[in-house]
Amino acid sequence: MIDYSLTQVVNQLRSSENTPPTWLLTGVYVSLIASIYMFGVTHGIQVGAATQALGDVMIPPEFLELPFPVIGGSRFIPSADMWVILDRAQYTALAFAAIALAGIGGWLLHEVLE
Repeated sequence: MIDYSLTQVVNQLRSSENTPPTWLLTGVYVSLIASIYMFGVTHGIQVGAATQALGDVMIPPEFLELPFPVIGGSRFIPSADMWVILDRAQYTALAFAAIALAGIGGWLLHEVLE
C-alpha cells in the first residue's frame, strides 16, 4: 500500500531532478493544443449550426471538385449530418485530452514508483 499524500507527491516531483523525456513533453503539449483546438471547433460548429437553424445565416451547399472522375462525376456535395460532424469533433477533442492525461499520469507514476 502506498502511504503518500498528494502534497508529498507534488513536493517530491518538484524536488526531483528527473524531467520527462523530450518526446513525452512534446506529445503532451501537442495533445493539449489539439484538444483545446478541437474543443473550439466543437463550439464553432454548435454556434454555426444554431445561427443557420435560426435563419440568421444561410450557407449554400458547397461543391467539392474531385481530382479525377468517380462513377462518372467530377464533383459532389458532402452529405454528412451536422450531428455526425459534431460528434467527431467532440470525440477527437476527448481523445487528444486522454492522450495528454495518459502521458502526464504515466510520468507521475514513473516518478512515484521509482
